[in-house]
Amino acid sequence: YLEQIVPALLSDATERQRAPALVFVDIDHFKQINDRFSHLVGDEVLRTVGRILSGFVREGDVSVRLGGDEFVVLFSHVEAQSSTSVVARIHKAVNEFDWHSVHPGLSVSASAGLALADSQDTLASWLHRCDLQMYVEKDSRYQDLA
Repeated sequence: YLEQIVPALLSDATERQRAPALVFVDIDHFKQINDRFSHLVGDEVLRTVGRILSGFVREGDVSVRLGGDEFVVLFSHVEAQSSTSVVARIHKAVNEFDWHSVHPGLSVSASAGLALADSQDTLASWLHRCDLQMYVEKDSRYQDLA
């Protein structure tokens, strides 16, 4: 679906000078959730994260699961100044969800990377930049814990 809508969105953004943004979201330690709590619980975590992310979309925005434990939220336009607050709100929504209601003892966190569209972007290059930002954020968070 992203392959169908992103080229037009990028073209439209260049013409209208809107700033589309992608947020790449990865559930932290998802394999451990499956291993410790079961794949049934892991599936419920995926559905719940999907619902949480869907709560961030407005008309013209899209939230999709890429596969595994990876999601993308596509914002058709966002102010550059406020774009980083989107990532903070996603963290807060995932971290503050009542995961114990899914399974006692369950805790879930997610890492997210955001990239505003560049005029030279393709879907692949845009996703790649988001993925890199997500790993930078994940690495810095876990280095702070060490």
